[in-house]
Amino acid sequence: MTSALPGSPLPPRAAATRIDDEELLRAVLNCLPLRVFVKDRDSTYLFFNRKMAEDLGVAPEALIGRNDLDFFPAELALRYREDDRRVREEKLTLSYEEPFRTHDGEGWILTTKTPWYTADGEVGGILGFFADITPHKRAEARYGTIIQTSRDAFVIVGSEGELCDVNEACCQLVGYTRDELLGMHLSEIEGQQGPAEIAENMQRLSRDGGGFFETQWRHRDGHRIAVEVSVRLLDDGGGMRFFAFVHDISARQRIELALAHKTAIYAMLSRINGAIVKLTDRQALFTEVCDIATRYGGFVLAWIGEEAKGRSENGRVHVLACSGDAKHQSYLETLVIHTSPELATGRGATGTAIREGRPVIMEHLQTRDESEPWHAEMRRCGLRSSMALPIGGGSFRGAFTVYAEEESYFDEDVVALLEEVAGDISFALAKMADTEQRLYAESQVALYAQVFGNSSDGMIITDAANNIVAVNASFVDITGYTAAEVLGQNPRLLKSDRHGRQFYQDLWATLSAQGAWQGELWNRRKNGDIYPAWVTINLVRDTAGRVSNHFAVFSDLMQKKAAEELHRLKRFDALTGLPNQLMMEDRVGEAIIHATQHDRHVGVLFINLDHFHMVNDLFGHVAGDQVLNQSARRLLDVVGAQGTVSRFSGDFFVVALPDLNAASAINPVASALLASIAEPYAVSGQLINLSARIGIAVFPNDGKDFATLMKNADSALLNAKVGGKNSFRFFTKRMNEHSQRLLTIGDDLRRAVAERLLTLHYQPQVDLGSGKVVGVEALIRIDHPQRGLIPPGEFISVAEENGMIFTLGEWALDEACRQRRRWLDAGFDDFVVAVNVSAHQMARGDLPEIVARTLAGHRLDGRYLELEFTESSLMRNVGKSLSLMQQFHAMGVRLSIDDFGTGYSSLAYLKQFPLDKLKIDQSFVRHLDEQGSDALIVQAILALSHALGLTSIAEGVESLAQQNILRELGCCEMQGYLFSRPLTAAAVESLLPRRT
Repeated sequence: MTSALPGSPLPPRAAATRIDDEELLRAVLNCLPLRVFVKDRDSTYLFFNRKMAEDLGVAPEALIGRNDLDFFPAELALRYREDDRRVREEKLTLSYEEPFRTHDGEGWILTTKTPWYTADGEVGGILGFFADITPHKRAEARYGTIIQTSRDAFVIVGSEGELCDVNEACCQLVGYTRDELLGMHLSEIEGQQGPAEIAENMQRLSRDGGGFFETQWRHRDGHRIAVEVSVRLLDDGGGMRFFAFVHDISARQRIELALAHKTAIYAMLSRINGAIVKLTDRQALFTEVCDIATRYGGFVLAWIGEEAKGRSENGRVHVLACSGDAKHQSYLETLVIHTSPELATGRGATGTAIREGRPVIMEHLQTRDESEPWHAEMRRCGLRSSMALPIGGGSFRGAFTVYAEEESYFDEDVVALLEEVAGDISFALAKMADTEQRLYAESQVALYAQVFGNSSDGMIITDAANNIVAVNASFVDITGYTAAEVLGQNPRLLKSDRHGRQFYQDLWATLSAQGAWQGELWNRRKNGDIYPAWVTINLVRDTAGRVSNHFAVFSDLMQKKAAEELHRLKRFDALTGLPNQLMMEDRVGEAIIHATQHDRHVGVLFINLDHFHMVNDLFGHVAGDQVLNQSARRLLDVVGAQGTVSRFSGDFFVVALPDLNAASAINPVASALLASIAEPYAVSGQLINLSARIGIAVFPNDGKDFATLMKNADSALLNAKVGGKNSFRFFTKRMNEHSQRLLTIGDDLRRAVAERLLTLHYQPQVDLGSGKVVGVEALIRIDHPQRGLIPPGEFISVAEENGMIFTLGEWALDEACRQRRRWLDAGFDDFVVAVNVSAHQMARGDLPEIVARTLAGHRLDGRYLELEFTESSLMRNVGKSLSLMQQFHAMGVRLSIDDFGTGYSSLAYLKQFPLDKLKIDQSFVRHLDEQGSDALIVQAILALSHALGLTSIAEGVESLAQQNILRELGCCEMQGYLFSRPLTAAAVESLLPRRT
């Protein structure tokens, strides 16, 4: 060589120094364990170090100036030269493994080629070196055999956490193919560590040379696998790598977990048995059992529930005791469980266990159909499996339910032990029930003894031969005989001789046949006095049915009547028999307590008869007493069972109305009371007219006790006296205004009925498809001589308050049927007349009879009449509503729900009603052509009506846009100002269809 070796140029020096540097460089390269060579731009060898020459078996000088075609087969030599070209032209570094034969035999080398540069920065040729990686390849071969034959998963992990090799067992463990795993990062299958944590742990493992630990791997489908990992550093010349055996320990952990569960349940069973021995109170036992289950049994939540016994409860299960942390106990706060399988809340583990009397296990709780009502709360609380065990004893019927956060907690051994726990609890309940029954029986005996000894009634016990064996203290007090004087005697010693022989024969015949006799009997005291007694005699039989004793109870009617009269005089008015002030104060006090507890109202009405003194002055006090008695009877007739009527003093009466929803409920009662007093009185052969005024105070607004309410009612009464005859006033201004409005409109209503000022107008109902009139709705009006037509919105609510709704409703029904009969006779055939029905009319219950009578009276077939009900009126009493509507349906009357969508209808009940039509409320139709949710609501109502096979009709349609939208949504009929306003009977005839 005539110049220095290629690479970084040597600094300019003297020739001798340059030669010395070149020799030093050659010496260094010859000492390297690597095989080093240098090529020029034409791939001609410029230099070989000694190690490479030895591998080729030639002297280094013999290689200079030659190329790869001189040493290797043409195909291989050309590939080498192509690699050289890429390195030169693309200025890159290439590395690759390849087999190589040396004088020692076959092996593997890692070849690396990189460009070298001249002093002017141009590529001068190729600098190459290769390393013998035969040991590494042989180690890989050995590892490959181990990997592929191992039953455990085996992986080789690179320094960056990449998977370099895996065996088939690893693929099966995590669910990926080998090709998918190679190149993946370890964190993608390691279930607990991210890339940063894995890198940190690899550094530690490299320092320690390996390690052993347990962790979790993640399967392709997402489930986690418990594994035991043994890691060693792999030192084979290929850089820092690790090989690891990965052993699946899921089965072992399951066994260990099952053993832990079993051990915990054993501990739980032992402690529960201790509690059963120690505790005698059922509630204390339930609390202890639940606490033990969570503290020692390994459960996150435990509770005991009992099935409610009342029919109205529908088998509701009530929580009696529970245990768990705050999060898990919160699950029970809104828990609704029943035992009825017809309810979605009755198909879970607890309801089924109680209903069928068997343990019920539910795993995968958060996805099971049976537990669907509770999924959201189960996910929030992390509950994944449960078991409910029926428990019972005596009258108790319930379940013990436990929860775990594992999906599969309840194996065969755990289930067996829990069933033993439930059996022990049931045994304890049965023992408690027996003890309770025994203690109850003992207490009853003690009670009977106490009653026998302390009863105010006389008592006698005789044996089978009717000889006295026991008497009580009251017997001694009533008869005057001591116990010693009568024991062993026959009760005939009390005979008064007031009853003949036949009387006693009949008594004993009845007693023998029926086992009891009751009636009035005259007896004689020891001093000879005769007195009436009310006597009850019973036969007592033994287990064989033979008479063993006679038991008689009697009371002294003379003493009783005297005591009752004294009591009556203390609490009732002597003249009218009404409760007096003392009794009224007690009644109002009780009503106030109830109203406070249930957020209700109590009304106190202070009533004064106007100018009553004139009755006494003109007709005398006897006539005055007659008027007071008649007034008392009238007030009682109005108030009935809904309240209490009291005579306060003189011509003042007090009425108490308890348990009111609102103060407005007093208005119709006050009006009725005034009307009753206003009826003429018959006094001394003459008719006289009286009036009254009423002052009203309401709990809690006007007072919290009887005295305050009476004071304020008296103040309101003074105000009423200013207002004229037959008036009432509330203590509060707002109530007065309402009462005045009630009186004014009430007077208008009564006048309208009396003077026949009521009229019906009819609004057409139109088929949206054909445009034909298919019905008319009858709408009541008052034809007021001064105010003109008054619409129903102004007086219907008042009519419902003062009770006139029944008169108005019957008149509207009769008038609509009378008009439909006229139209039918005139040839108007194919349409119905719709009449609105009030909730008050339905509540009274006689509407079917009224409808049947009205149809018959006008010779009208039921198919020409349609009754409209509101949702709320139907849902007030579903059972009664269903019965009424079935009666209407049997008459052929068509039925519709008015204002649908504004109330609340249970679909489960709605589908039971024999309906024909749903009427969409105008509040949804009004903004139907605007942006909003009304169109969606109408669409939902129409879908419901179609599903139930009902005709749909929209009310309040006022624009073509609304009509078009309704038609597009599939609505059947409409009514509203777009087609016609309500019209008189004569005016509407031009729109009605005639018989063809």
